[in-house]
Amino acid sequence: MIPNRAENVKKWTYEELWLILMRQFKRLSFERGVEITDVTARALAAQAAQRAPVDAIADPIRQVLIAIVEESVNVLGQWQLTYEQALQTTMNEMHGWETTADFLSLANEKGNAELRIAAGSALLAGLGDARYARYLWQTYQHGRHDPEDVDAIVAWRALLFAAGIAEDDPQAIEKAENFRQKL
Repeated sequence: MIPNRAENVKKWTYEELWLILMRQFKRLSFERGVEITDVTARALAAQAAQRAPVDAIADPIRQVLIAIVEESVNVLGQWQLTYEQALQTTMNEMHGWETTADFLSLANEKGNAELRIAAGSALLAGLGDARYARYLWQTYQHGRHDPEDVDAIVAWRALLFAAGIAEDDPQAIEKAENFRQKL
């Protein structure tokens, strides 16, 4: 039986979630001069999950994540798209491609930018920086009706974590929206 990725993501502890997200950014961080070793990732994930202050080792990682998110927002901006607009724009609606190779390149660039914004915002929230909570909310809103939208599930969990809202809170949506609006 093929594992249901969305159900797996819902079951991960926050420590597992932060660790997996950090691993996704290992190469991009290394390219920017910040190495995320497995030991560092595990230690930061454990600290973050316990809501313990993450130590100075997290600062360069946060700075790299902020740069990656901002770069990705700028990539979408070159097509006059905000992140929210990009999520709602299909590749058929995108301009600037004539060949199949152009289409694939554009789709890859757009998809990478969207993924980096969503995952980077989630990991930042886990590391105590919720400045991009609006992107988490937009990701969640975009995919919330698709029970297999992993990005929406990660965004929702990160938003709840950052806001200190229990995942089973019956007023979680209202509380998360209030939290996002205050930032």
